[in-house]
Amino acid sequence: MLSILDRYFLRELAQTVAATVVVLMVIVAGTAFAAVLQQVAKGSFPASVMFQVLSLRTLGGLTNMLPTKNRDTNGRNYSDKQSKKIA
Repeated sequence: MLSILDRYFLRELAQTVAATVVVLMVIVAGTAFAAVLQQVAKGSFPASVMFQVLSLRTLGGLTNMLPTKNRDTNGRNYSDKQSKKIA
């Protein structure tokens, strides 16, 4: 059983993480919306599929928020041997 102080810290941490995720989701969705709207304006695909493409782009952007092992700043994944050589 968690003490009162532990529950308080856990609740505060969860609220902070949730707020951060919401802000990052808004940024990712806004960026994806601008890119999709630009492609619709160019005529790359019809406006009727805009929201489907937007949702797929947003989900793709969310994968960048997940913590990954051995990933550099450009999104490339390295094996353990390569990451030891780099570091």
